[in-house]
Amino acid sequence: GPDPYEHLLAALGACTAMTIRMYATHKKLPLEHVEVSLSHERNYVDDCSKTEDGNSKMEALIRKVQLIGPLSAEEKERIIQIADRCPVHKTLHNNPHVVTTLVE
Repeated sequence: GPDPYEHLLAALGACTAMTIRMYATHKKLPLEHVEVSLSHERNYVDDCSKTEDGNSKMEALIRKVQLIGPLSAEEKERIIQIADRCPVHKTLHNNPHVVTTLVE
């Protein structure tokens, strides 16, 4: 089955596509299809002198959005701005803290 990162990417992709679709429908934009693909990358920071341990990694979620339909450049630009407003995207950028408790 999918690994945990694939679930995370699936959540972000689904949320992005749904947010874009809802916006396009609300604004009556000629969006015929939206496709969102994601990947996860983990790379060592190029300039390790700026890190405390010199062994830091930078993680990135790469999101590619394809918009199908006779949309203007302005409409496409606005849709990409709206994509960043999906709830999962906002949560990931809000630096969430994971609170773990043991349940007996």
